[in-house]
Amino acid sequence: MHIKKITAVLAAAICAALLYAASSEPYNYYESAPGYAEPFNSNDDASTFHRNTPIEREYQGSDPVEGYWIATNQRTGEALCGWHIFVKDGILYGVILSAKDATNESIAFRAKGPYPDFPEKGKLDKKPIFGPTWIYGLKNAGTGRWKKGYIINPDDGNCFRCKITFCKADGKRYKRDYIKMRGSLRGVGIGITQLWPAATKAEASGIR
Repeated sequence: MHIKKITAVLAAAICAALLYAASSEPYNYYESAPGYAEPFNSNDDASTFHRNTPIEREYQGSDPVEGYWIATNQRTGEALCGWHIFVKDGILYGVILSAKDATNESIAFRAKGPYPDFPEKGKLDKKPIFGPTWIYGLKNAGTGRWKKGYIINPDDGNCFRCKITFCKADGKRYKRDYIKMRGSLRGVGIGITQLWPAATKAEASGIR
């Protein structure tokens, strides 16, 4: 296969992992973390997401990466899934609160693993999408910078190296704070970077 075609295929796979992520019961790392929020209720009346509408950050921990974020279609801006990212015992984790075309009953049946250093017990392919720490193991590299972790795409079970960097809103092109989410193939370094805008809890929990 031509190298450009190979790169395109790899980029598409990584993009899928960054845009979409899946549990039965909320995992303890998440439940015991400051700012814990239950996975969304399908009856909730969440506000519409507008990535360039300024907001007041609802939750911030000791690091600006902590909070609520939206993974969007990088071309159209459509909201695809909402994340809560938090620090526990010096390690950064992320869970999905809501996702396009997913419900509380959606199961991550393709997430068969095994995954390197994954902190949860039990079979992931038996758990729902909302709850497990699909982003995990990131170590701090300075304020607003985390690296050497992983992101799992429960939609297909693929796992990628993950690095997250906080970026402050500039009031011009970016009306909201955002994070740079970098996903790359383990041991290869090929990957892509996406921008995830900050969100309110309602926005991150209300994607259908």
